[in-house]
Amino acid sequence: MADGQIGSPKTPVNIEITEVLEEGRRRGDEYREGKEAEKETSEDWPARARGIPGQLEKAIERKVAKGYAPKCRLVIYLNMSTYRILQKETEAAIAAVKAKYADKFDEICILWQDKLL
Repeated sequence: MADGQIGSPKTPVNIEITEVLEEGRRRGDEYREGKEAEKETSEDWPARARGIPGQLEKAIERKVAKGYAPKCRLVIYLNMSTYRILQKETEAAIAAVKAKYADKFDEICILWQDKLL
């Protein structure tokens, strides 16, 4: 069963949705556990950018392992900001990961830094 559907009742499109965060982070943990978010500096951003392809690939692999039919769109919220550091290189790496898994889904849509890739 898909996470949801888009389209119309006559032509529904199954979609799977996932979020990608940095290794070891989970949505809202800092707030639920009463912790402050980790401090970061601009020196952290290039390393984060270099980590994006690996984290993205792990998320896609988890969805692939579930064995969805190929007529399913995968929608990914890539929640790892690099503040535009290594933007072109990261977008190229994201495109390569998408191409690697293109035959597993009808389409892979990635929302990253206010862009749909």
